[in-house]
Amino acid sequence: MPINHIAYQVLRSQGFNNSEASKALKFTPANGSILNQKLKSKYDLTNNQFVKLASNVVKNVLKGTPIEVRHTDLDKSGELVEIIKDIHPKHSEKLQAAQMVYDRVQPLKRSEDHVSYSFIQINIDGVDK
Repeated sequence: MPINHIAYQVLRSQGFNNSEASKALKFTPANGSILNQKLKSKYDLTNNQFVKLASNVVKNVLKGTPIEVRHTDLDKSGELVEIIKDIHPKHSEKLQAAQMVYDRVQPLKRSEDHVSYSFIQINIDGVDK
């Protein structure tokens, strides 16, 4: 991603509207609108494609489904050999995935009932002791 696109995205995330961010980077407002739509659709993690991929990854980690990794390497005789490895998720990764799902289903609700009071005591009897 070009640096001016990143700068535009940063300005938009800091609260600049489309025209302000466009002026700051010397874009025309029309180009800013086009860039805004392009960045939103391309890098939006809440679009259905990313949500489905993330859901599948979490399901596979919780199930303990191994990830198959294939690569080629040279053996001792100098011939190419395809190596296949199954990488199983660690227990810590399973726990992190489960915690993430639990946090989404049962989010921590902050209690707003707690109010702190403070006071100052002033002696106004006028007598120094």
